[in-house]
Amino acid sequence: MIYGSSQMIGIYSPERAIVDCFRLRSSVGYEIARDATKVWLRRGGKPAGLM
Repeated sequence: MIYGSSQMIGIYSPERAIVDCFRLRSSVGYEIARDATKVWLRRGGKPAGLM
């Protein structure tokens, strides 16, 4: 569950969760996708993994 929202998103991988957050940004808010991407990058995520 995404904090601050009642929207449920299945998490298969961090990359897929970020993509889903961007896809659902109208219902969960753009801040969730932006913040999730920042955290993922700080933890060693590679931008090519999102492509």
